[in-house]
Formats: sequence, structure tokens, C-alpha cells
Amino acid sequence: IRGSIPLLWQQIVDLTYKPKFELLKLEEHPRVLERHILDLRKKYGAVLAVDLVNKHGGEGRLCEKFGSTMQHVASDDVR
Repeated sequence: IRGSIPLLWQQIVDLTYKPKFELLKLEEHPRVLERHILDLRKKYGAVLAVDLVNKHGGEGRLCEKFGSTMQHVASDDVR
């Protein structure tokens, strides 16, 4: 499946090409991601997450946070 990064963040939509975003409730990220992965595992089985987010600029921060949070939920059937 394809979708947004399952962390708590918001993006104010404006007329710029890449609107800025804000990460919210950082302490909740491991719980939110773990719940999302659990839902995916129930529906589809093993999970392989592929990060296609731009590694630079604002998206780089989101990519970095996703990677560090994934370390908490990685297992034999979640990579």
C-alpha cells in the first residue's frame, strides 16, 4: 500500500510548491507507528516499509524521524 508517513504531523496548505510542515506530539510517535504497523500486519501479514521521501530539506526531518521511530517496531516480519 502507499500512503503518508504514519507519524503525527500537519502541513499548512498554501500556494508554495512545498508547504512547510510541523511534527506534533513527538513522544507519541512510537505508539502511533506501532499501532499502524499492527493494523497492517493484521490485514496483510509481513510488512516491508520503503521510504520514498526526499532526504533533504523539510522532508528530510520527517524521513529521519520515521527512520528512528521504525527502529522501535522492527522485527522479523516488519522491516
